Amino acid sequence: MDARVINNIKGLAVDMNSVTEIDNIDMSLATANILYVLYLNHLVVNNNDDKWINRDRLVVSNETGSALLYATLYMAGYNLTIDDLKNFAKQGFKTPAYPELNITPGVDASVGLPGQGIATAVGMALAGKMQNKLTTFNNQSLIDYNVYALCTDHDLMEGVALEALSMAGNLKLDNFILLYQANEMIASDDVSLKLKAMGFDTIKIKDVNDLKGISRAIHKAKLSSRPTVIEYRVLFQDKVKLNKENIDQLKLRFHQPGEPFISDNEARDYFRREIMTRCSSKYNRWSDNYRKLIDNKLPINTNISWLLGQNINLDLSKINIEIDDDFKEPLRLSNSKVMQVIAKYIPNFVGGSRDLNSSTLTYLHDFKDIRKGEYDGRNINFESREQALGGILNGLALCGFKPFGSTLLAFADYLKPLIRQTCLMNLPVTYIFTHDSINIGEDGPIYQPVEQLSLLRNIPNMIVFRPCDMHELIGCWNIIINNKMPASLVLSKHDVPLLNTTSYSQVVNGAYVIKPETNKLDGIIVATGSEVIVACSIVNDLYSRFNMDFRVVSMPSRELFIRTKSEYQNNVLPKGVKTFVLEAASSYEMLEFATDREYLLNITKFGISSTKSDVDKYVDFDYLSLEERIYRLMKN
Repeated sequence: MDARVINNIKGLAVDMNSVTEIDNIDMSLATANILYVLYLNHLVVNNNDDKWINRDRLVVSNETGSALLYATLYMAGYNLTIDDLKNFAKQGFKTPAYPELNITPGVDASVGLPGQGIATAVGMALAGKMQNKLTTFNNQSLIDYNVYALCTDHDLMEGVALEALSMAGNLKLDNFILLYQANEMIASDDVSLKLKAMGFDTIKIKDVNDLKGISRAIHKAKLSSRPTVIEYRVLFQDKVKLNKENIDQLKLRFHQPGEPFISDNEARDYFRREIMTRCSSKYNRWSDNYRKLIDNKLPINTNISWLLGQNINLDLSKINIEIDDDFKEPLRLSNSKVMQVIAKYIPNFVGGSRDLNSSTLTYLHDFKDIRKGEYDGRNINFESREQALGGILNGLALCGFKPFGSTLLAFADYLKPLIRQTCLMNLPVTYIFTHDSINIGEDGPIYQPVEQLSLLRNIPNMIVFRPCDMHELIGCWNIIINNKMPASLVLSKHDVPLLNTTSYSQVVNGAYVIKPETNKLDGIIVATGSEVIVACSIVNDLYSRFNMDFRVVSMPSRELFIRTKSEYQNNVLPKGVKTFVLEAASSYEMLEFATDREYLLNITKFGISSTKSDVDKYVDFDYLSLEERIYRLMKN
């Protein structure tokens, strides 16, 4: 019966690939045995509750495994139909070209670019270790799942995978198992030896057709005290190029009928029954333990409810956060104070930084670090691993955490592919970027961000916040913590005062009038971040010297503003009024608010290594140059 199930999986995978121009058959043939044994004997799942918090997770990192995964899920009893398989990569069906979260039952994460799935899986494994600590009572825990990642050489050539695997080894994530399909024609690296040096146990499967040998290898990996890589090889003669001429011949090798999409119902029923028999007792035992904990109103119930997705209802504006009348400090320091408060109220608020905690100031002081074998902390040290940071945050978010990660804004380029993955899955991950403009001065153009704001704003689903002071910062966090969405928080390094006209509540509109015109509306300056203070100073000068009457609009979030009703937008930025946009970045996406290109007061070149004032002059963004340009355009 084993052979019948495996051959049917292979046949369906061939059929799925044959109806598209996607040629992903190699992995389907090579890995069908691995996935079959994994589902039959090892994965703890419930196909009727595919969001069960204590299920084992499987991430297919290599994108060429889509058809194989869908065929396996269908045979294993998940809510997929033959029509879904027939319409592989077609709109409206549960089988997109590559696995996507919340579309296909049984898919635990969207497949990203090569290597990204490994980082996500490492994040899931770390989440499992942290959840285990959060839900432990009387030496028993509700959470003890394993995480498996399926990958090939293509994944392990990517830096993001190696960064994440290094962390898995450092943190001794023994619930993480990497199923690695090696290809002797692609890479000559000894991957197992490399991962052994990173802290992994290594197992090699000599014969991929030995189902008992595969099962023994997985069982051994589950018993290991370290993360494990299980390597199996694909020989050149096993590789097949799919085309119309060889489909029938290929299916004949699997003893499958020439007619496409034929399901061996007896084999399918056997596979489903075996999985259900093995897993149902574990699921029922878990459910009983969960009900006992809830009924007894134990202290860990709060943690469980957060991890299960409890909606957050926290208004930071009503919490006493240290703000004096003469308040003036770097916004990154203000942010640190807000984050300490959030951490006290929200137990699944976790995260960390590149090795820049002294710069980004996002360390949660009242909580411990996550270390090897110690998973009851809140602070994760990513060292110089921005890509791993993004992937691991995604894995944490997929498992019920509200994670954050921080670095300098100039380093957003490293993170971008993983942020894109965050936004594709629409996960509640918060990226905190400090040192938000080129006026950091002496650090030079390498560390002076210019194009990064545009990079973040142009990622679909990303909400970018650039507050101007502590009031707006609190308003930003109110939105971030009370909603489930990707967010970027961009903060200044330098001291900023507290403006008496800024608003917590208005941040939700994305933009609002922070300084109205005095008598008549001659012009408008839209500004973000620390440029809001500059804009207010300029309009005061222009009014006192030339009687030019301006309105200043603070725009902490462009994305939220363009979502507001047109009536509100027209009230804040009435048509026919000369409108400038002031922002210390190459923010061409802000042009839609300016009268025309000349009214976009931004930065169009890299900075230099010098003092703040010299850098501003070099890029024509010093105070006098800005004021003169606005005056000249108003007089035209």
